[in-house]
Parts: sequence; C-alpha cells; structure tokens
Amino acid sequence: MARWAPVIAVLILTVLLGSLAQGPNPPSAPEKPSSAPAHLRWDGITILYNAEDPWSVFESDLSKAVQWGAPCIQIQVSFFSRDHSSAGFPVFDRRSPSLDQIKEISEAVKSHDKTLVLHPVLLIQDPKSSWWRGQYRPLDNDQWWGDYSQWIESLAITAQASQVDLLFIRSELTSLQGESARWADVIQTVRNVFDRSVGYSANWDSWQQVPFHSQLDLLALNGYFPLDRPEEANDPSLTPEEDRARLLPHWSALKQWTQGNQTPVIFSEVGYPAAIRDLSQPWNSIQPQTPLNGALQKRGFEAFLSVFGLSDLQQGILFYALHGHDPGTPSGYTPILEETQMLWQKQFQESLHR
Repeated sequence: MARWAPVIAVLILTVLLGSLAQGPNPPSAPEKPSSAPAHLRWDGITILYNAEDPWSVFESDLSKAVQWGAPCIQIQVSFFSRDHSSAGFPVFDRRSPSLDQIKEISEAVKSHDKTLVLHPVLLIQDPKSSWWRGQYRPLDNDQWWGDYSQWIESLAITAQASQVDLLFIRSELTSLQGESARWADVIQTVRNVFDRSVGYSANWDSWQQVPFHSQLDLLALNGYFPLDRPEEANDPSLTPEEDRARLLPHWSALKQWTQGNQTPVIFSEVGYPAAIRDLSQPWNSIQPQTPLNGALQKRGFEAFLSVFGLSDLQQGILFYALHGHDPGTPSGYTPILEETQMLWQKQFQESLHR
C-alpha cells in the first residue's frame, strides 16, 4: 500500500488543482416553482383599483367582469415614484392600496372562483412630469433596487396568502429591462415566498428585449399596436382587411419569437380608449376635448381579435380595462357599445373550449 501512496497523492492534487482552475460554480438562474398551477389560458378582464375610490366602485367593476363571463380577473394597482429618477420607492400616495386592501380585493375575486392576476405598475407622481415609467432611471441604482426588492417581497408574501395565481413583478420598465442580474435577484426573492406563476409585462415595442424571460413562467406584452396614422382619423375608406394587414407584422414577429423561445406569451393589456380620434395611439386615453367614439373603439378590438384572438401563439388576452367609469363620460377604456362587450364575451367563451 505504501508504494501507491505517492501516486494517490498526485491524483488528489491534480483533482484539487483542476477544481481551483475552474473557479466557483456560477450562480444558477431562479428555478420555476413545481407547484405553480398549469394554466393553459389567461383570458379575462383587467380592473383598475384605486384605493381612493369607494368600495362600491370596485364591487361594481367586479360584478360586471363576472357577468361578462371573464374566466380570469386581473387587478392592476399603482405604486408611485416621485419622478423619473427618484431612488426611494415607493413614495406614499393615497391611490396605492395597502397590503390589507390587496388581501380584501383578492378575497372578493376568489369568492367568484376566478383565476386571479395581480399586476402592479409604477407611475410618476409629479403631475407636471412628461416622463413615463419606460424611461425610469434612478439616480441611485443600488438604493432603488434594494427598496424595490424589499417591496416586491412584501407584495409576493401577500399574494401567496391571498391565493393570487399570477404575479407580475413589474410592467413596462423598458429602461431597466437590460439589468438581467438585478432581475434574476428579484425573481429569486419572489420565488422564495411565492410558489405560483411569475411574469413580467413589457411594452408593445420592447417585449422582445427582455433578456431574463426564460426565468419567468410567462412573458406578457401590452398590445397597444398602432392601427392608424394620425392623418387617417375617421377615414371611411379603411377596411377590416387593411386593419388586419397592419397587424400582421406584429403577428409575424410573435410567431418568429415563439419558434425560438420556450417562454409562454400572453397579452397583459389590450385596450382602446372610449374617447379617441383615431387608432394611432391606443395607449393614450388622455385626449382633451375628444368625444366618445364607440365605433372606433369597437373597430380596434375587432381588428386585434381577428389576428390574435384564436392564435395559438398566445396563451391569454387580458382586456383593458374597467374602472368605475360611467359609459357616458369621455374617459377610460370601458367598452361603451354592447357590441364591444359581446366581442369580449365571445373571446372568453372560445377560450374555454380550446
């Protein structure tokens, strides 16, 4: 045995040196939870919840969503930054719900046996600011990500206790999407306390630039694809065929992306304002002195659903949105024509049989 001792020593030394040369194991990507529910479809209606509203406003919106047959209810809640570069997050705002209020609205949705999606969005508090969340750049990056990580962990704990089925970790933070390592940490923080589906919602023009999508259960995009040019307002010569032709490049991009990636895709927002001049900026509901235009709103949904409604490229469409608006007031995205409501209902019925 003694004569083999030098050989054994050399072998052990070789293994040790090889391990050191390779360096430490790289950090692994957050694992997807095995207990996340395997939803095949995420079709439904978004309800905008404002903590300043009377409870009756939310109750009315929820009742309407249930009446229209939405299998899934997405609750969108807003949390605020003082401006586009503030490090501290979130700042106090009466429109933001408390964790107890999130539990309350979640219980209300679950009492109707609906799939529940919680979708927090960042808004700029300064009313004079022309910036939006897609341009957000905190001056102190480390502080912002630290604050955000603590905040999303608290929200995820509440979501777990409230039986939320899908939690979006953020929406449309285009300027921060490239920080993959930061997002990996956030996703792991959420998965440590939340064992259901985790997603990220991207803007319609940047959804292909989400480098951390493979660590998510699904990637969502907000489908505000422009359908008109501004000079074409109320142009009677535009046909449904022309509308579909203008959306087909977006369908082709989605098809190409899904062929090369395994992450499921849903539409987290699809909406058209009730008061609108044309369909060149469907994301813009703030158009002063613009009359209601139910026909134009209906045309937008018809065009979108004719291309994406039955497509196997997406696993859900969440229509945007209900928020206690009287159909007679020129604001919001609530459908103002019964025919538009029927388009939503038809999508829900067809999704249940797919």
